[in-house]
Amino acid sequence: MNVEKENMEPTHSEEEGEASNGVALPLTIGKKRKLVILDINGVLALMVRHSIPGGVSFPGGLTIAKRPFCEDFLQFCFERFDVAIWTSRAKENYLDEVVDYLLGDMKKKLLFVWDRSYCTRTGFMTPENRYIPLACKELKKIWGNECPNQPFVGGYYNESNTLLVDDSPYKAVLNPV
Repeated sequence: MNVEKENMEPTHSEEEGEASNGVALPLTIGKKRKLVILDINGVLALMVRHSIPGGVSFPGGLTIAKRPFCEDFLQFCFERFDVAIWTSRAKENYLDEVVDYLLGDMKKKLLFVWDRSYCTRTGFMTPENRYIPLACKELKKIWGNECPNQPFVGGYYNESNTLLVDDSPYKAVLNPV
C-alpha cells in the first residue's frame, strides 16, 4: 500500500481553527473531515411517555431530558467533526421541536437531520417493544447517492470517515463491520 506522507498529516482549515480551550485541533487525515452521526433517544436525551425530573414536556405525552453534559458533548463534536442526526423516530412525532430543544443554535451546524423515512424497514419489530417496527440505518445511503437532497456529494463519506453513534446496535446490523 503506497500512502503519501502528506495525506497522513493531521490538518485543519481556518474554519476549524482552535477549540474553545485554545488547543489546536488536528481534525482530519488528509483533507476529509470525519462524519459523526448521532441518534437522539439514548444518546443525546432520554425520551419517555411519563413525567421525569428535569424533563421537558412535549405534545403527545412525550417527556425529554437531555443527557448529562449533552451540550458540552455536542460542542466537542461540532468543533472536530461534521455532525448529523439520524433517528428512527417519525418526523411527525415532533422531531423538529425535539432537535430545536436539544441543539438550540447549534442546529444550524448540522449537516443533515434524517428521520425514519431514511431508515430501511425490516418487517420485524424492535426487541424492546413488539409494536414498534425495527428500522435499520444503512450507511450506504450516505456513502452513495441513494438519498435525494444530500448536502454533500455521494462518495465523500465512506467506511473510513463515518461513525454512527446509536444505543441500539441492531439498528446498524446492515452495515459493514
